[in-house]
Amino acid sequence: MAVCVDASAALAWLLPYQRTGEVRRTWLHLLASREQLLAPPLLLAECTSVIREASFDGLLTSPEASEAVATLLELPVTLVMDRSVYTRALALAARFRLRRAYDTQYLAAAEVGKCELLTVDRSLYEQALELGIAAQLLLP
Repeated sequence: MAVCVDASAALAWLLPYQRTGEVRRTWLHLLASREQLLAPPLLLAECTSVIREASFDGLLTSPEASEAVATLLELPVTLVMDRSVYTRALALAARFRLRRAYDTQYLAAAEVGKCELLTVDRSLYEQALELGIAAQLLLP
């Protein structure tokens, strides 16, 4: 089964200070099993921005931030380019009464890819389950 990875799950792997034993085991399993990993294009921008913020705040050195972005770009994630993700994300944001449709892009990508969602975000996890999307809550 394919897995849709949201930014919180990717960042738990990319940021050393978030990489717990469970995060390490989950990601090593995903990478070793060669499961198909999917995400909306938002994943790259969102992770890059959070990595920069961590560097700005002194949680990562500049070389560590560069390494984290390089690792992000090396992850075997297929970006879901289906434009229906955006209309579905908008509808889901309305359904869940959310101000923005960023996180719902991950839900929409999981629907389009007919796959499980991997997230650290409990609200997103619960929304996935409400929609009938298989989901795994990763605890950092």
